[in-house]
Amino acid sequence: MRWRRALPALILWANVACSSAPPADEEETWVGTVTTNGDVTTVVNESGSVWNGTATLVEEVSIGVESGTDEYMFGQISSLYATDERIYVVDSQVPALRVYDLDGGFLHTLGREGQGPGEYNRPSLVTADDAGRVYLLDPGLARINVYGPEGEVFDPWPMTDSRCCVWPMFPLSGESVWIPVQEWNEDHTDRRYGVQAVGPQGRYGEVTFLPEFDFRQATFTVEGDFEDISPFSPWLTWNPAPEGALLVGTSDRYWFQVQHRDGSRTVVERYWEPVSVSAERKEWERRRTVSFRRRYSGPELEWVGAEMPDHKPAYWSLIPTLSGEVWVQRPGRSVRLEDCVENPLQEAWPAAAERPCWQDEPIVDVFGVDGRYLGEVDLPDVIGGGTTHFVVDASKVVAVTQDDAGTIRVKRYRLVTPDESQ
Repeated sequence: MRWRRALPALILWANVACSSAPPADEEETWVGTVTTNGDVTTVVNESGSVWNGTATLVEEVSIGVESGTDEYMFGQISSLYATDERIYVVDSQVPALRVYDLDGGFLHTLGREGQGPGEYNRPSLVTADDAGRVYLLDPGLARINVYGPEGEVFDPWPMTDSRCCVWPMFPLSGESVWIPVQEWNEDHTDRRYGVQAVGPQGRYGEVTFLPEFDFRQATFTVEGDFEDISPFSPWLTWNPAPEGALLVGTSDRYWFQVQHRDGSRTVVERYWEPVSVSAERKEWERRRTVSFRRRYSGPELEWVGAEMPDHKPAYWSLIPTLSGEVWVQRPGRSVRLEDCVENPLQEAWPAAAERPCWQDEPIVDVFGVDGRYLGEVDLPDVIGGGTTHFVVDASKVVAVTQDDAGTIRVKRYRLVTPDESQ
């Protein structure tokens, strides 16, 4: 059982907190309520699931080798994207934007390192539209490179104040993309985050800012330093979503909303039974956190103030999909790992980050376009990376993987639901 490299955050779609209702049983038929009030549709998933079971991923294609030609060796993948015909992979270590067919065959490389037309300095995010145009965000040159279906190079688009690179970007109709941005105040001391359209002239139209939610985060203070967010504290979690939507929620309870571009909202709720955190793990996490802070503020710093939460948040990440579903990665039980750094205060933070003593069992829930809970997906242990490393389009899943030897691959899977596997 190996989760050390498993998804810390996955790629792409009435308050139901600690209630007294029994835990949802996904082996039972879905039960819930759907209500619409004006532009807001609320879906409360009370029990059961549409799939009546757990879906699996069947590997169909693997791209990448431990040793071989450059086209099939990956160093550091920062983003990938998949269409009905192509798989686009950004290897920021080379750097290179490589294109493969759906069977894993290498086709060509778009652009190259440099500062000229079609070239890039620090390639980060990639997406493509139905017409075959490919868009590559390069924060190093503050622009988006645009390539045609046959590799033609078009004039780049100016792009400043983007929120790169753990958030994905998506194509919009009319030769534009939907991307995370940040807006600074007049004296440049604070900023707001949101999503906005970007085209040939740069950013245009209104920014869809993240809404403000009233929820409480657990904080701690490192003596002589500053207040910070505690491990296991709930977060404001968000991602851009296809068709100009915004996916956002707070993990103090199991809920999230899809904020559509026309102003309407779909609010999704589900029963949540918190997963407890043992005293042993809390102590280890406290030491790792202090070790991290000591790297920047001195070796004498100590944790003071409030204790960390006794349970984990409802989820870690909200993942939009190209076909409209929402994948939710949430933490399951704590798993004790071998060959770990027992005391991060002695061996320092980098070692503890590389060889942690604890990992959360990853659980992935899937919700349909209509907000109903479909069921869980059993992910292979080798899948890793963040929301820019994971693409879902209906039953097609493309993900970055890494094995025990450290070999990085891009794999295409087929999602098999319980009724299909019977």
